[in-house]
Amino acid sequence: MADPKPNPQAEKISRRMKAKVDKLEKISDVLTDKQLPEGKIGEKLRRQRELERDTKKGAAARNKKFKEFDDWLDRQELINNSRQGAGDEVPYVKITRLVATTKDGRLL
Repeated sequence: MADPKPNPQAEKISRRMKAKVDKLEKISDVLTDKQLPEGKIGEKLRRQRELERDTKKGAAARNKKFKEFDDWLDRQELINNSRQGAGDEVPYVKITRLVATTKDGRLL
């Protein structure tokens, strides 16, 4: 028995559906931060990430990004150190955010 002739309409629909699925997978990867978007936005995000990973140039960007966290650390430090005169033997605590780097000076 001979193979049936390929239906051009079915092939067209199949290609269209495959393109939609591929696009949805790419969107899913972008939304889950597995992949950066394409175009100008992706390039801007890529440059921003590289800047943040630079230990010296990215300090201002990291400080802006972690401002709320740093404020929370300051409050924790204030709460702990306010008990100094209450007779507790609580040592003075200074809490800072750790910036871990690799051997070549890049952030982890």
